[in-house]
Amino acid sequence: MTPYFLSFYFFIFFINGLMGQILKIDSVRMQNTQVRSGTLRTFQAQKNGSTRNVDIWFPEEYSSVQNYDVVYMHDGQMLFDSAATWNHQEWRVDEVSSSLIQDKKVQGFIVVGIWNDPVNRYAEFFPEAIYSHLDTSFSGFFKRNLWNEKLRADSYLQWIVDTLIPSVQKEVSCKEGMQHTFMMGSSMGAVISLYGMCEYPDVFGGVACLSFHGPMVNSNMLQENHLNKIMIPFVNYLKLKLPSQRDHFIYIDRGGKDLDSWYPPYHKVLLNYLSKKYNNRHLVSKVFEESGHNEKDWSKRLSIPLGYLLR
Repeated sequence: MTPYFLSFYFFIFFINGLMGQILKIDSVRMQNTQVRSGTLRTFQAQKNGSTRNVDIWFPEEYSSVQNYDVVYMHDGQMLFDSAATWNHQEWRVDEVSSSLIQDKKVQGFIVVGIWNDPVNRYAEFFPEAIYSHLDTSFSGFFKRNLWNEKLRADSYLQWIVDTLIPSVQKEVSCKEGMQHTFMMGSSMGAVISLYGMCEYPDVFGGVACLSFHGPMVNSNMLQENHLNKIMIPFVNYLKLKLPSQRDHFIYIDRGGKDLDSWYPPYHKVLLNYLSKKYNNRHLVSKVFEESGHNEKDWSKRLSIPLGYLLR
């Protein structure tokens, strides 16, 4: 696609938003985020009366006459440019994705990076459906001290499914259907990804969960018998909501250092159940003992889950 046509294409995207498209894009957000390959556009999308930044990354060979698979990723502000992130680290999504495409390990695909809401990140990423099954004294503490008195995961996922995805499908050349639509995240972003596929199995055909945050709360808030209080209700939820393996794929991993060193008992309980429902083709779990809980280490293994989902 020529630079002129690309600029015209996004101008139409912008105007359509102002004319009442589902996404209701108010403006193109000009920022200093840089990518080394492909093209990145950042928009401010309406979400429940507020704005949410959304990045859309296009591969080098993007063409409006070709359709592409789409990967929706959480914590979008951490994906592309370490110069613009709070910790000066990034997932290197553009470099890793371009390398996979150039090496013909996968076909071209698009990445939609959904920026998180820092104040409400835990509230948006905690699996809301298990809340009523938690001990009230246990859950009440987190509601007051971590979730700002309100869980928001169901609303967040509904916005993605009912607003963001239809808008992307309308304005961008992408394939539709669960076989071509994936979700990915790390830490609590991994939790909401698995939860999202369970809540919307007809929308997401596969998820990648890096450093799945089994405790599901801030590490300094862990309580006595925390594993059983959190993971057992979540597994019980999976027993009701986990979709059939026939059309779905799950990638889960963890590191061995920093916060990830807390994860083994949580992952053991989780994977013990998942492995009974999904075979080795539909479930991949990996351990990277030398990796910590950070974007730099996630970027080093990003090609594995991307290659798995998009193979």
